[in-house]
Amino acid sequence: CVVAVANGGTPRSAGLSSRADERLLVEFDEPATAVVPGQYAVFYAGSRVLGGGAIKESWAARPAEAS
Repeated sequence: CVVAVANGGTPRSAGLSSRADERLLVEFDEPATAVVPGQYAVFYAGSRVLGGGAIKESWAARPAEAS
């Protein structure tokens, strides 16, 4: 799918996965800037809107996997 962040943001290819706390983890295929808590992300498949929601957390890089 593609994900657009903020009003009028350029849609970027990303993967979505559900978390145990019922939130979604969005992992962009390429680095994305200006992804900050409080903004909204909208998920698309082609021109079809799949859903969206407020961003709660953001990481500059993917957090390290637990060992």
